[in-house]
Amino acid sequence: MPGNPQLGSNIYLSLDATALDVTDATGVASTVMPFGTAFNISVTWQLAGSWANWFTSVPTNVYNVLYAFESLTNDPDDRNVNAGPLAFTLNQLTYTTPNTTANVAGGVLNVGVYQASAIVTFPTNPLPFPASAFFSNLVLEVF
Repeated sequence: MPGNPQLGSNIYLSLDATALDVTDATGVASTVMPFGTAFNISVTWQLAGSWANWFTSVPTNVYNVLYAFESLTNDPDDRNVNAGPLAFTLNQLTYTTPNTTANVAGGVLNVGVYQASAIVTFPTNPLPFPASAFFSNLVLEVF
């Protein structure tokens, strides 16, 4: 899914989110789970461009990940879970588990089906333009 600026669209800095993963407490991938089950969610995203390594080297730069769960069935309340602020690793341009992992406690999601999305933002962004990455291609069922 897109980043802003989208990967490869800006020679200085671009980004993209490429995967959203859910695992149970034992680390097994699972998108269908009984009510009350705790699980982990993580996004894979990457930076590119001539400023990318510099961007990871600025000590005050951090990123946040917001995981949003939009009910597609009977739960009237959507849920959000945050991970961050998270520190960059010098010269690391791809971030995934465990760097982007958030734990979702059992019972946070009611019985139903949810569209899960991840939004990566940079609250201390020193760039002269906004930057963020998005991924939304995962459906979860809680029964």
